[in-house]
Amino acid sequence: MILTLFELPFGNFLGYLLIRHAISLGKVAGSRIKKNGDPKRGTYRYSKFLPHAKKILREQINELIPPPFRDLMLMVLSKLAVPGEIILHNEMISANAKTSSKHLDIMMDQEIRDRILIFTLLGESARSILEIIQKLVFIPTGHIQLEDIEKFQYYFWNTGFKSNWAYPQRMKLKQLLEQNPKVSRSFQQVIKYGFGEVDRRQVMRDLDIPMTKEMRIAEYHHAQDLMQLLQVDALKLDDLKAANVCSLMQSRNNKRIQSIIHSSEQTKSETSDAMSMGILSGSITVGNIGGD
Repeated sequence: MILTLFELPFGNFLGYLLIRHAISLGKVAGSRIKKNGDPKRGTYRYSKFLPHAKKILREQINELIPPPFRDLMLMVLSKLAVPGEIILHNEMISANAKTSSKHLDIMMDQEIRDRILIFTLLGESARSILEIIQKLVFIPTGHIQLEDIEKFQYYFWNTGFKSNWAYPQRMKLKQLLEQNPKVSRSFQQVIKYGFGEVDRRQVMRDLDIPMTKEMRIAEYHHAQDLMQLLQVDALKLDDLKAANVCSLMQSRNNKRIQSIIHSSEQTKSETSDAMSMGILSGSITVGNIGGD
């Protein structure tokens, strides 16, 4: 299997290392190099691997990247195709005025890392992902800023829809993660939850992520739709009692939605959250409707 930089979630990082190596060999014009030695943003032609390029990549990965990302990167080096061109868009991985480099902090904390990888694959924005990891219990996350997640995504997990990643790239990544037993064990949560094969509600429950206000409102609207459909089915069966119960549930849900909208107190919604999730999962029986 031949892999291009575009097909790898960390392709931008490997491209950055290749350009740094080219700079060290004097192959990049001085006008395209920053004072700190980093390449400037732009497109760089790269029609063949420069001498010892893959050896340098291996050395840099071993030096800079902790497992399990190190194992995954080293695994693909022998399959890496010549890029043709390398495009650098984002800030360099080194620290800047806004934030110090946090990619190691993210990589070395499994709970933070897995959530960023999973929800990036599922199409969540960096801001939403930041809110998710900030809700982790017993894990200090205050030092991680929005810019840190955006930079991490760009260099190490560039799999979002904005990066033009589509089904073929996602499936190739999944196959890659499953190829090596050691890698697949390290990324087992990502393999299970990151490719749309598990219902989003189940992902939230399994990863113990509390719903945001917006998520709770969406769940209640979903429950409303379900209750309306069940009410129609009950009326078709002339089950007026069940139809009335569905109508009552819809009225209560409307009140809960309005309560959530006008209140930011999450604790007030815990009971109704449980009921809503129960309805959605079919575990609450209403009259002759629903249930297991």
